[in-house]
Amino acid sequence: MDPMANSPTLTPRAQSKARLREFQAQLAKRIREASTAAAVHPRLAIRVGELNILLDLAETGEIVSVPKVTKVPLTLPWYLGLSNVRGSLVGLVDMSIMFGGPATPVESNSRAVLLASKLGVNAAILATRVVGLRNVDEFTVDTPDEPQAKLGGFVRAHYRDTAAVQWAEISLKMLSRNESFLQVGI
Repeated sequence: MDPMANSPTLTPRAQSKARLREFQAQLAKRIREASTAAAVHPRLAIRVGELNILLDLAETGEIVSVPKVTKVPLTLPWYLGLSNVRGSLVGLVDMSIMFGGPATPVESNSRAVLLASKLGVNAAILATRVVGLRNVDEFTVDTPDEPQAKLGGFVRAHYRDTAAVQWAEISLKMLSRNESFLQVGI
């Protein structure tokens, strides 16, 4: 702190100016430190059947309890059907089945994770449970094990956390642009 900022020899106006200069200097220092500090990259961690998946928060929308699903005839097994989420029809997808795994069980902790509206697809992923936020900067990049290796071209990276649990970061943007994801009919 500037000792002159509260000096009795300075006028109140001069003291205010000195305090303002000190505040501005501290703010500039914090901005410089923040711009050089390591960026935090939080991801939404979900469990889908046997899969541990990380999703970019910018690509996800709302997380809701699993809504009532209306089956749609002549669709692929991983397309569970349509649901009404706040007046919008949303297609519910089971990524576990989509990638060759068993069906994702619907339990009391199960949720539907909506894709961000900016992706232009009214879809949601069925999650066995939402684990929470994870910082990938604290993970190590890893080689995929089974069943993580089945996720193919939608994976940005494979990670292993400090508890040795493997995670696959899925790009919902790439998924939402994929022709096989958009064509759910048999």
